[in-house]
Amino acid sequence: MQKVFILSVALIAMMGSLWGCHSDIHVERGYVSDPVIVPDPYVPKYPESRAYDTGYYGTGCSDGTREGFIDSNLYPFIAGCAGAWTIPGVHHDEGPACGRMAGNSNYNRFGDNCNVEDLCAPGWHVCYGADDVTSNTPVGVGCAPVMDGTIGPAFFLTRATSNGGLICGEDGSYYASAFNDVFGCGDLGCTPGPEKNCGPLNATSHDACAMLMHGSCDCYWDGYSVSCSGTTGCNWCRSVDYYEAYYNQYIPDNGAWDCGVTSSFEADDILKHDPDYLGGVLCCMDFEY
Repeated sequence: MQKVFILSVALIAMMGSLWGCHSDIHVERGYVSDPVIVPDPYVPKYPESRAYDTGYYGTGCSDGTREGFIDSNLYPFIAGCAGAWTIPGVHHDEGPACGRMAGNSNYNRFGDNCNVEDLCAPGWHVCYGADDVTSNTPVGVGCAPVMDGTIGPAFFLTRATSNGGLICGEDGSYYASAFNDVFGCGDLGCTPGPEKNCGPLNATSHDACAMLMHGSCDCYWDGYSVSCSGTTGCNWCRSVDYYEAYYNQYIPDNGAWDCGVTSSFEADDILKHDPDYLGGVLCCMDFEY
């Protein structure tokens, strides 16, 4: 019986390769990641700290539209919100600066005199980090479905930062001593390994946010995969240059992400100039821990 089972698995795997099915993202060009398969009907199981109920919690984004975790029925406590801001940094315990008028479809699209908190709806905040994301997503899901049904590449930041080495610190606050790099969810940037203590967070900026923008890497498609060279991170991260080679088309970014020129204060310096391209912030619903 065991031999028959092994033979069946091998046959299925061989047929899958003939049909173009493969776990390597490079094999089927133009398709970046496998979607999270959700059973129907699906009732997410949340951590005890965030008991799921069927109440309506709004979109979570100040402009009323989501660009990440777009199904608010499946993910009622977390949202990816695209937009821009001109007041730098991820730590703003003082709250929003422009009355939550930012967001890519809001009155102040380009976020003049706004900070990151202005992209979140009332009763929501920029997610503090790994623990906050874990508490506000179904058990075992984390960042995986953030891009389902939406347009990428994109990076949605949290307030998680590092003291270096892409190792995530504790969930962020304004008084945090770590300002190196920014971390969040998405398919743009670098994926921190399990040894980096980032939990569900699957994307980070790298030095001066080089992996969130154009021009950092020289990338080409070799017929099977994308190969990149250039600055640190080009050979294992997914920058805009990576996706241009992958899709064989220009991907506009309009200078969307800006982290200044230093490589250790990205969380203090980060700005987003364009509201429409490459993501924004990750918003979590307020609740008492």
